[in-house]
Amino acid sequence: MNTRRTELQDSNAYRDFLWNEVCDEMLIESKQAYVTQKLITKLMYAFRDIQDYESMIMLNNRCEQLGELAKKIKNNMMISYLTAFARSRRNLPGDRDKAL
Repeated sequence: MNTRRTELQDSNAYRDFLWNEVCDEMLIESKQAYVTQKLITKLMYAFRDIQDYESMIMLNNRCEQLGELAKKIKNNMMISYLTAFARSRRNLPGDRDKAL
């Protein structure tokens, strides 16, 4: 992944890579058992690094919709913190209230 990342200098291309090749692949039903809290946290860090706060929130929302995965991330404080951080930075109406 690091080799591929250096090829993707454009943040939009990197975001598309993360969504299409990583997130979509891991969030399919047959592979959800392999997803860990650490993997979700690392993906949120990757989105944070390119300042794509919308994707951070979308990733959390998708994970919360999936039954077994939602149980894994529900009590993870770092994922909660990163989601609140993304809502604060995205700054759409109602985001700051949800962040608190």
